[in-house]
Amino acid sequence: MAIWSGLSVAVLYLIMGSEQMPEIINVLFTKMIIGSLLYAGIVQFFNALLDSSKTTETIDEEADEPEINDKAETEADELEKLERVVVKSGQKLNVITVPEIVYFQAEGDYVRIVADTGKFLKEDTIKYFQARLPENQFVRVHRSYLVNISKILRVELYEKQNQQLTLSNGDKLKISASGYKRLREVLGL
Repeated sequence: MAIWSGLSVAVLYLIMGSEQMPEIINVLFTKMIIGSLLYAGIVQFFNALLDSSKTTETIDEEADEPEINDKAETEADELEKLERVVVKSGQKLNVITVPEIVYFQAEGDYVRIVADTGKFLKEDTIKYFQARLPENQFVRVHRSYLVNISKILRVELYEKQNQQLTLSNGDKLKISASGYKRLREVLGL
């Protein structure tokens, strides 16, 4: 705005001469007022444009949120639908179906999967599988074991107050007191 005003004064000085300087100053003040009003109008216009674009972005983001919630619901549904486990063994990928699994055993940040077809190690936690397997088919009988109840052959007393499972593959697992209680609930005993 200062450049515009300065150029206006210089042009008027050249055209009108030095004797018309009081009139040039009056014109300069008028131009400064008009320039300030134009500047304020332009600033308001662009602020309104920016606000409307932010509002549009917010509306678009809100429209995207239900999709995110739908994805979360879909993921929750997928948690219940774990039908197979893929385990890498060297260069091979082994696909183990859920009915083949005898039990899961916790080993730190890994889980040993004992199936009818063999034993496999996977980098997941027991909690991960417990959340994704059917509750009526798999029971956490101990802090370290998640067992397929269809693979249980017998439950017997072990020592004084502890229980032990004998599984279809011949493995015997100790059951915790709370695990025995959960097992009885699932079996309906």
